[in-house]
Amino acid sequence: MYSSTNFKGISSEEETVLNWLSESLNEEGYDLQSRIKNSNWKNKIETLRTVMDERSMASRQEKWVPPKDTKPVQCPQYPERMPPSVTDIADSEYQEFRSKIVKRYMQALIGETWSSLEVAHNLPQSLDDELLNDIYWNSPFSRFLTSEFTDNDLTIFQTFFEQKSSEDILYKIDHSHLKDQKTYPGVYIASVIGLFRLIDEGLQVVSISINDKSFTPNQGESWERARLFLLQGSSLSLVGGVHASLHFPTDSVIAITRQYIPENNPIAKIIEAHSYLQLPLNYGVRWSPRSYAHNSPREIYTAFPGPREDVFHGFMTYYEGIEGNSAYPNYQFPLSPPEFPGPYCKALKQYYDVILEFCRTVANQSDLNNLVQWADELNALVPGFPSGKEITDSEILARVLTGYIHSVSVWHYLEHTLYSRLPVHHNPHRIRVEPPTGNDLKTEWWQRTRHTDLFRQEIARRMFYESHTVRNMLEVEYGFENESLIDAAKRFKKGLTKVDKNLPKELQLLHDMACSIQF
Repeated sequence: MYSSTNFKGISSEEETVLNWLSESLNEEGYDLQSRIKNSNWKNKIETLRTVMDERSMASRQEKWVPPKDTKPVQCPQYPERMPPSVTDIADSEYQEFRSKIVKRYMQALIGETWSSLEVAHNLPQSLDDELLNDIYWNSPFSRFLTSEFTDNDLTIFQTFFEQKSSEDILYKIDHSHLKDQKTYPGVYIASVIGLFRLIDEGLQVVSISINDKSFTPNQGESWERARLFLLQGSSLSLVGGVHASLHFPTDSVIAITRQYIPENNPIAKIIEAHSYLQLPLNYGVRWSPRSYAHNSPREIYTAFPGPREDVFHGFMTYYEGIEGNSAYPNYQFPLSPPEFPGPYCKALKQYYDVILEFCRTVANQSDLNNLVQWADELNALVPGFPSGKEITDSEILARVLTGYIHSVSVWHYLEHTLYSRLPVHHNPHRIRVEPPTGNDLKTEWWQRTRHTDLFRQEIARRMFYESHTVRNMLEVEYGFENESLIDAAKRFKKGLTKVDKNLPKELQLLHDMACSIQF
């Protein structure tokens, strides 16, 4: 049995994990030789020991404590650089969050540790250019594609632009902001830009720039490293960047709606129906010292490459944007559907159209003059949210409601689900070899990252990235009393079902689609 005397400072949940593993390895009838041959369990146990050692030796981080207020508050550490946070959470919501979400975290931590170790030690599928192209066309990484290039891009990829035909359409994936982030010793990230050509089947990678030096597919080890750094950059930029804009800005919409619009108003009913679990979950992400975003080495599920401050730097970069670079637009509350290439965006847009039709019906039956103060409050808190004067246009109101529903349900759910399908070997948060220079010694996959890093990221994938829906879109009840709105809600669900039926099979996910931010 493992005890706190063996591993100082481990939590009761982690002690349970170790005890369970110990018992499993010693149970009656255990075929030791077969297990060594088939699972290499000793190495897996050593991986877990190493992670627990890292945990026991790590110091506690300073706890970030936000001010508590009935209105959304600015982040004390980064005022005006992050979306305001809702810190006054009803106890009933918090208890629901604990019973539905935190309980699942603990179950995954205890019940999926061994299978996560298995994944970390498995030989991954070979990563080649064909697979890279498929990932950037079909996964949420496609949202980083842009056809607008900076002068620096044109200089780095000058040869390819000179050779470009008039029919060629080129896109870039730009994660150059990573040059400003720090990492732990022995962990590497890089300023990385990928250049892709649009082809009939999707995308074809042309070149990858690492720290302003371009590499091509004929460069062996240097190219293999460049591919991995590009995938790392996209993974970090998704979960530690743009995805946060689906989570946090709409917190203010929920809080202000509850304060300014009567709960029997159809607008309030729509906002509330799609707010389930969001506020306590987002509070935990932003303020709990055990949050994945805080990246404390004291937790076995944290895998970002550097300190907490650099994780939040990624959030801020995508919230504020980078002037002059189309890869980094600043956050604006969505009043139109997303626009980028690939099947992922096509599905998002089809759902958007159905939601907009529903919200137009609701907006057309609303007293718009009663929404002026509500809109003005949110206009001051959420970039791009319409003012009180603008909200008196029913089409603007319909697009506000659509942007809210689409962000917290369809887009958030699909992004989690499709991203969590990517093997951790193919988008490692931590890379253990230096960025390519053009004269690089050959390395194997297990030298480029560590089993401990992959294990941390895999258990995090199961706890936080996989979609674990508690209440789905078809289960939503709006509680309308007006017959025409009741009929509109029924048509809305039929419309969602029609979109789902006509999507490619791998995107037919409506049966499980969360109606709100539940993970």
